[in-house]
Amino acid sequence: MFTVIEARNLIKRDIFSSPDPFAVVSSGDQTKTTSIIKKTLNPDWNESFDFHVTEDNVVTVQILDNKKFKKEDQGLGVNFVRVRDITALRKGSG
Repeated sequence: MFTVIEARNLIKRDIFSSPDPFAVVSSGDQTKTTSIIKKTLNPDWNESFDFHVTEDNVVTVQILDNKKFKKEDQGLGVNFVRVRDITALRKGSG
C-alpha cells in the first residue's frame, strides 16, 4: 500500500492561474494517478494505491499540472522513494 498524502509550496508556472495538480505514482510497470485538485499550490490527496514491490524497487512520484489547453501536462516536481528506505524507517520506529 502506498499513500500520496499531500504536496506543499508547488511552483506557480502560469502567471494567470494556480496549477491543477495531480500525482502519478509508478514503480516498474505499475502506474496509478491521483485525482486532480483544482487551483492550488498545496494539494491534499490522501489517496492510497496497492503496489506490488520488493525492497529493491523505487517508487516514483511525479506532480503534474493538468492543463486542458496545453499539449502535455506540465511537471511541477518529482520524488524517488526507495522501498528499502521506507522499510528501514518502519523497523527503526517500532
